[in-house]
Amino acid sequence: MAHDPQIVTLLQEAMRGQRNGDLQAAEAACRKALTIEPKNPDAMQFLGLIYRHGGRFEEGEQLMRTSLEINPSQPHTWNNLGSLLDHTGHFEEAEQCFQKAVGLNPAYVDAWANLGKVLADQQRYKEAEAALKQALKIKGDHGRALIALGIVYRQSERLAEAEECYRKVLASAPNSFHALYNLAIVLNLVDRSQEALELYQKAAAVNPGQPEVYFGLGKSAHKLGQLEAALGYFRQAIDLKPDYAEAHETLNKILWQHGKQHEFLASYPPAIRKAPAAVPLRLNFAAGLILSENSLQAEEVMTTALEEVGDDAGVYHLLARAQYNLGKTDQAREAFEAAIQGAPDCTRYRYDYARILIVIEEYELALRHLEVAEKVAPFDQEGWAYKGLCWRFLGDEREAWLNDYERFVKPFKIPVPEGYRDLGEFCQALDRALDPFHDTEVHPLDQTLRGGTQTWDYIFDSPVKEIQEFKNSAEATIAEYLDGLTYEPDHPLLRRLGKGFKIKGSWSVRLKSEGFHVNHVHSEGWLSSSFYVAVPDIVASSNDNQGWIKFGESSLGLGEREEIKKIVRPEPGLLVLFPSYTYHGTVPFSSDQYRTTLPFDVVPGD
Repeated sequence: MAHDPQIVTLLQEAMRGQRNGDLQAAEAACRKALTIEPKNPDAMQFLGLIYRHGGRFEEGEQLMRTSLEINPSQPHTWNNLGSLLDHTGHFEEAEQCFQKAVGLNPAYVDAWANLGKVLADQQRYKEAEAALKQALKIKGDHGRALIALGIVYRQSERLAEAEECYRKVLASAPNSFHALYNLAIVLNLVDRSQEALELYQKAAAVNPGQPEVYFGLGKSAHKLGQLEAALGYFRQAIDLKPDYAEAHETLNKILWQHGKQHEFLASYPPAIRKAPAAVPLRLNFAAGLILSENSLQAEEVMTTALEEVGDDAGVYHLLARAQYNLGKTDQAREAFEAAIQGAPDCTRYRYDYARILIVIEEYELALRHLEVAEKVAPFDQEGWAYKGLCWRFLGDEREAWLNDYERFVKPFKIPVPEGYRDLGEFCQALDRALDPFHDTEVHPLDQTLRGGTQTWDYIFDSPVKEIQEFKNSAEATIAEYLDGLTYEPDHPLLRRLGKGFKIKGSWSVRLKSEGFHVNHVHSEGWLSSSFYVAVPDIVASSNDNQGWIKFGESSLGLGEREEIKKIVRPEPGLLVLFPSYTYHGTVPFSSDQYRTTLPFDVVPGD
């Protein structure tokens, strides 16, 4: 700190001004101090801190950096600069600042907490956990460190530990907004939605007007079957934050699946008028139009977006998709190329362009785009699916090496959970247990089923006994499947062996008569699955494979080029495992009985 008594007095005055919310008085005191000593590092960094709180980030950053050039041995200034950089999204630079702060003062608990947070922002959860535990070693009840550690645990699917962190904060600070809010998120994930709803309500009372809280209230109310309340909460979130893209998206998914098609996408036009610069709103609106087979309006929305917000890679991408659906292939190609030029590392744009190139038989060009995408996202399964198609049509032997349907597509009967006579009895109990989860009327637009319902969220988080029993049996079967494979360093499935596994996503689908799954792959998986809980009698008795699962046929509508490479007859208790890049779909069936499945995705354990 400064030693000149006059400067010390002025800095104390600045601190009082900041505490009282009078940033103008605080700035004036700092400036007066700098007229006395223009290179006083304390006055300089404190003025930078005032600028940061006033939203003048560039000026604040420059002042703090200048202060550190004069005196680099200021752990508090390194910490404040790191906080500013973290706030503006410069995570790597922020991390370096926090490292400097704890290097200068290893007992600086706030800097350890901030370091943990910024590491978590970069999804470096093991390092984040270590930094946050160091903060808690210094001060065991440090609220921000506990809240950040809870978020790390939640992102790492360690939900019980996350809950414990938030409970510790609330024990000493029962009105902590961040603890209430984050604990509500965790409880929603583990199907304790009534508790979550009450916590969100407390958070709203502590800090009114937070759109994220109303979004959480909407999710809790929806899980509790309170449809109209949920819709009201989502609309409140949007009223508070018109450009809240996730709230729009969730609201409209719920409207569609509950048969309220007349209200579907209605939230977007007024929100776009209120927030015309919010490109994600326009993109979500156009994506919804395309999914609901209204590509003509989607083209208009994206054309208007280009006129009003200028060139944007995402806008070009959805314009291309709409134009292709309208039969404007040449225009679509131009738009795809503009999207890729604007965002060359975006795999989504290259994948969607590759689909068109495969349809028009430009396989070599498609492969060139897929090679670029693989460098960006080597484990994305969608790219490997398209590569397999290109290799098949080019007569490349790598297609058989990649897909090898007999080796990789495997049906298993799962172990019978304890307490059941046989798989039939267990599957009947599991099917009954899934009934409450199938509470919608229409299939989701952005999923692969047609003519049925799909559950929300990660169903294996549910404490329902039968679901947990199935999870245990499925894990034993996955281990058996993996034990039968041999490591190969270049193969996208086999090169990831030896790291264990974890289940990443899980859901249930209930198809009705004439229902089916369109052919698809699971881009974020490693292994995928279909487990058959209930199967109509027609599946076993028909001569035309009704309700069977088929492999190898793509979703691109390639006519005579399409091939079904393998087909499996479902039966209750059968679990089919296969690489996530393998195209699969189902044959429609005609029956008064429904077909219930409980699929999941698997990723390596690391």
